[in-house]
Amino acid sequence: MKAFSVEEFGNWLGQEAAILDTREVDSFSQGFIPQSINIPASSKLQEYASLFFKKDDVLLLVANDGEEEAVAEELGKAGLKLKGFLQGGFPAWQQAGADIDM
Repeated sequence: MKAFSVEEFGNWLGQEAAILDTREVDSFSQGFIPQSINIPASSKLQEYASLFFKKDDVLLLVANDGEEEAVAEELGKAGLKLKGFLQGGFPAWQQAGADIDM
């Protein structure tokens, strides 16, 4: 799984990629990358993700630092594969001044 810089991650926006944000709802509601879908890692991630995404989707991850591998493993159990994750998570996105939604 590749760690994408903010610039690399941003290049995927508007393309055929889906963005999964696994932060908790309270963090997500304070700001998120446009077009992100929030399914907290603490929820039934495998079950819910399989409802939203197809096995051939290009799937990008926004997670809390250190949770990327665990999330990838959980998604793999549902037959989903991550293309990569945002290095530094949402804080890196914010610090770069990239667009956010609320």
